[in-house]
Amino acid sequence: EISPGYLSDQADALQLRNGIHLCRRLGQEMIRRLGGGEEVYPGAGVQTDADIDTYVRKHANTVYHPACSCRAGPDGDHMAVLDGQLRVRGVKGLRVADASSMPAHVGCNTNATCVALGEKMADLLVRAYGSGGAVVPA
Repeated sequence: EISPGYLSDQADALQLRNGIHLCRRLGQEMIRRLGGGEEVYPGAGVQTDADIDTYVRKHANTVYHPACSCRAGPDGDHMAVLDGQLRVRGVKGLRVADASSMPAHVGCNTNATCVALGEKMADLLVRAYGSGGAVVPA
């Protein structure tokens, strides 16, 4: 079982709790201006910080696809597992071209970015090893 450790750091839980407090203040102002309404989530039954923390732990999730866990970067980047040719540093013959190789999360669905990474990898491999007789577009 893989556990990403979400909310294992109390600072993360505190950020989400503070976010709920902020959203509530903004929502209450909007309700006041619109002349009525009520909070839907987390709801009136969730009031104390402990209630909010429980709600967050039960309902929070990530909207990102797992990415950037073995990022590519320049030689001086000590956080970069991959070099500019998508080769794993220190491991001969291994390259990575998927969402994990992204240096930072993209602001869109990762599919198009992964397709582009795959095409880049194909280009890198053709340049490094030749096309093996296959017709390769310029």
